[in-house]
Amino acid sequence: MAKAREIPGLSCEQPYGDGAALIVDVRTAELAEHSVGVLDTSDIERLHNMRVATRRLRAALEVFEPCFPRKPFRAALREVKALANALGERRDRDVAIASLRSFEATIAAPDRPGVSSLIDHLTTEQREANEVLAEHVSGGRFEALLIDLRELVAKAYAPSRTPASAPPEAREPSPPALDPFSSPGAAGKPGGDRGRSSLSPTPVATPGRAARAAPPGGLAEHLRSHAEGQSEGAEPTDGPDAEST
Repeated sequence: MAKAREIPGLSCEQPYGDGAALIVDVRTAELAEHSVGVLDTSDIERLHNMRVATRRLRAALEVFEPCFPRKPFRAALREVKALANALGERRDRDVAIASLRSFEATIAAPDRPGVSSLIDHLTTEQREANEVLAEHVSGGRFEALLIDLRELVAKAYAPSRTPASAPPEAREPSPPALDPFSSPGAAGKPGGDRGRSSLSPTPVATPGRAARAAPPGGLAEHLRSHAEGQSEGAEPTDGPDAEST
């Protein structure tokens, strides 16, 4: 599982909206990075890493919901959830096939045809799930999601901030389109700078689409309040697929 990026410039003293922008920006960049080659079933860890990135992004969006315009936020979150579901369907088949292939290698030859038949059935389901996933990560749909997320990041900054005073991470240009069919080397130079966010937008005001003002107070105060609210009556998250957000 890919390790989560650190959030450059994050401070518990900064406004809540600014913290939301930095965190969602980096989590969006991780999602885009792990989309490269995700449809290649010969390397199932690529999909696993993208699925984890999707879960981290979703968690960040839900924590910082008050910082974003309501309608664009709900639309982006709905698309992130749909993407996560498509990744999960493919992931289930990836894991089952890998497990059965390992098991098949340990059993006697007369018993292998039955296991092989099940693998063939799951491979068909894997291909079908991959076709559904392709609808989410190929063409304009995934690029549109990234654009929507960049717009949310721009609107999350505190109203008192101006584009010129935003941190450098928020003024980098948008990346080129990513190809989920290609290998990581085809999407850019190997060994490139992975620590920087490649999706940070320029925070600009959009006429006629005023954002909800970010709640007053510091980042630490709001996160503490959110954590306390989650701990009351929340069911624990466990199981082998409960990745860290």
